[in-house]
Amino acid sequence: MRRYFFLPLLSLLILSSCRFKPKDGLSWDTNLVAPIVKSSINIEDVLTDSTVVQVNPDNSLKVVYRDTLADLSLSDYLVVPDTSVGAKITLDSLSLATDTLEQDLTLAQMAHALKDQGDPAGDLILNNHGNTIPWIQDITGQSSPPIRIDAGEFFEEADLISGQMVVEIINNLPVSLENVTFNLTNDTIIFDTLVQQTIALIPPNSTATDSASLAGKTVYSKLAGAMQNLDLTAPFLQSIPIDTFDFVRLRVIVKDLGASRATAVFPAQRVLDDRSRIKYEFGDDLAITRFRVESGQLRIRAFSTIQDTIEFSYTLPTAIKDGLPVTVQERLIPDTVADTAGANILFELEDYYIDLTINGDSINLFPYHLTGDLLYSGVKQTMDLNDSIDVFYGLFQIKPAYIEGYLGRQDFDFVDSLDHQRNFPRHIAPYGQLHVLVV
Repeated sequence: MRRYFFLPLLSLLILSSCRFKPKDGLSWDTNLVAPIVKSSINIEDVLTDSTVVQVNPDNSLKVVYRDTLADLSLSDYLVVPDTSVGAKITLDSLSLATDTLEQDLTLAQMAHALKDQGDPAGDLILNNHGNTIPWIQDITGQSSPPIRIDAGEFFEEADLISGQMVVEIINNLPVSLENVTFNLTNDTIIFDTLVQQTIALIPPNSTATDSASLAGKTVYSKLAGAMQNLDLTAPFLQSIPIDTFDFVRLRVIVKDLGASRATAVFPAQRVLDDRSRIKYEFGDDLAITRFRVESGQLRIRAFSTIQDTIEFSYTLPTAIKDGLPVTVQERLIPDTVADTAGANILFELEDYYIDLTINGDSINLFPYHLTGDLLYSGVKQTMDLNDSIDVFYGLFQIKPAYIEGYLGRQDFDFVDSLDHQRNFPRHIAPYGQLHVLVV
């Protein structure tokens, strides 16, 4: 009977506890434990890019952590100083054109002059062309008409600070020439003798040469050269073959002209040839024999007031890349409006090897070669000592990538800190930390 009494009572309790009451609303509480996300993580996922994981043969892991302790470059160790060299060329180093003129004075011309003067020797010579006659008297006081020299194609006028007049007299006569006096003059309204010289004796079939300085003279484009006097002499009664086509030739050469002022057509010429070397002062007793350039430039700045084109070339024979030295060429072309010419050049020296030994017998030196050529234009230009060519050149902002030589000793101080402790999930490192080997 007890058992049956218990069951109805239990049923009554259950029904009482689950009685539905709509007016109280519907609600219940839950406390569940269930997986929300399922995933996995390995050690590489928690290491930084600067950390390298190496798997050992026993499947253990070696973790190598890398970081920068200090950052030093060759530019911190070796400072290549900037260099600058200048050259100036003025008109006193420019040359004017060489000019050569010549004139013949024939035996026939001399005979006609004697005849016009009433001297019977004139007819004697003219009437015996092709014959041999005895020499009975010397012929004196002969002269040639002026040789007109028109140098206007080359210059109009010049104040010379240097120059020479060279005279060659070629005696193609069968008799001697004595007391040969010649001169060179400006053939202008005002008679102006530049040079006058005398040669005492010129034997038959020979040449005599004399010269005189033109320094300090003002020379005009129109000149005149002349033999003012010559005497024909031979031993008395010597048999002389007469050929009225025989002659005396006067050759005048005006050369090596340098001017302080000139209006001229200047010939092509080299006006600058600077071959020298630059010594680097690195300091601290550094002895550098060779280095490769990481970055830096060769800079050239040129300026000219000369009204002809200047072509210049700059070479660093010991700065080599791909087997070729540094070579820069440029032209200074005059501006017809500004009357000047200029150029600015930047040449990058990246990856050039620069040898500072000059054939192995020096250190900290590099050679250079600068040339400038005035190009022939065929046009007359006026220049004076105020006209010039200015060239500035050098190496700037050079940073080396490679150095050879004695580098001395230098100390560098730096302060830095590294955090080598990393926190990881406990299922990877039991205590939440992983210690790595730093190399």
